[in-house]
Amino acid sequence: MKVSIIVPVYNTEKYLDRCIKSLLNQSYKNIEIILVNDGSIDNSLKIIKKYEKEHSNIIVLNQRNHGAGSARNNGLKHSKGDYVTFLDSDDSLAVDAIKNMVSMIDKDTEVVIGGIRIFSSESAVIKRLIPKDELWSELKYTATAFKLYSAKLLKNNNITFNNYYCNEDLMFCLSAYSKAKNIKVCSTDDYYNYKNKSSVTSKMKNSNTIFNVSSVLNDIYENISLDKYDKKMIQFFFIKTIVQNILMQLNNGTIKEINNIFEINYNWLVSKKKYGNHIRIYFQKSETLSINLIVNLFIISKKLHFSKILICLLKKLKIGGNV
Repeated sequence: MKVSIIVPVYNTEKYLDRCIKSLLNQSYKNIEIILVNDGSIDNSLKIIKKYEKEHSNIIVLNQRNHGAGSARNNGLKHSKGDYVTFLDSDDSLAVDAIKNMVSMIDKDTEVVIGGIRIFSSESAVIKRLIPKDELWSELKYTATAFKLYSAKLLKNNNITFNNYYCNEDLMFCLSAYSKAKNIKVCSTDDYYNYKNKSSVTSKMKNSNTIFNVSSVLNDIYENISLDKYDKKMIQFFFIKTIVQNILMQLNNGTIKEINNIFEINYNWLVSKKKYGNHIRIYFQKSETLSINLIVNLFIISKKLHFSKILICLLKKLKIGGNV
């Protein structure tokens, strides 16, 4: 069983050796490594070309800068694996990562969800995200990082990445989850995510633009069937996504601007009667206490008309990012 590992590359010359060596050192050997240069202006293309010359299972694709989603789509077109996974070029995998994921596959498995170990820029472990074998994991683990997707599932359902500024992973993952009949969970955190200033998340935190996530959520609402999930669970997922989007951008604008985005996102959800009507306090038992608290605090603040005060307080306390 061949696994295609697709890596979009953009100006990450500092991290490429770590990333690519972690793939070459995988204990599971039936892999192809597709490195997609997305218009890098540093030495990234030169570095990955060198690896391509030295290793027969490495394929380098080169394109103009169109974003990570476009690069992943390009990689998908050229992949020949039975299963596909994605890795960011400033991250890496544990030596048994692919082996552990493949071990979960039976003849009907279409998606495998794996866990993530998050490191600080100083390489200290700051968080371990290990999925549980339960339905909420599908709505909790919606980043592209460390999933195995059946190539047939993606091809037969025309599942590709949309061109969003951020949150493009949401649409892709939920499209796959909604179509997959057999999803397995691998309870290891073999994907190593490193926090660095050049990452998309870091750039979003320090951008002058405030991103409105309701456009992404509306595409999910309109185009993906979420009927296999409980309605309260779906509502919590939408609210959580809206809140995390706000937390990620606390430094990007004034309190009024950030609150306006929250109001727009929240009112969008309320307008969707199927999931948004009568938003109530709800604790998702499989979610962390901190996320449950902050999500419900935003719900209460909206009902009592003090969301602007809450955002002001969070700004002063410098609470941001994924809680």
